[in-house]
Amino acid sequence: MTVAPARSWARTAAFLAAVVASAVALFTPEAPGPDLLDFRGADKVVHLGLFAVLAAATIWRFGREPRAVAALLGYAGASEVVQALWIEGRSGDVVDLVADVVGIALALSASREWGRRRAGSVASTPLHDEGDET
Repeated sequence: MTVAPARSWARTAAFLAAVVASAVALFTPEAPGPDLLDFRGADKVVHLGLFAVLAAATIWRFGREPRAVAALLGYAGASEVVQALWIEGRSGDVVDLVADVVGIALALSASREWGRRRAGSVASTPLHDEGDET
């Protein structure tokens, strides 16, 4: 897939923003932000959403490459280990890891569905340019 330079820059910027946001959310001693989500299980919702966004940005930048998916899964696991061992006030949690993996799976599923729908609409468009895959 060829991508125009401006689109490639936007994809890279979105990916880097998602990485920075995840690092702040996962590796600061106190979870950042106001207590907007003040209910039981809110932390799991944050993990799911954070990894869904990170996975979507990763997929947008790199595609559904197995190495990219493996890197996301590795990052999810490593983040829980780091929280458990080295960040005061944070703890690693297997259920957080499950929420991370579900977020990644949701982004992969949405990406696959988006690709199917786009392929169907592009195939039925008479003025489709074969060289434009973005």
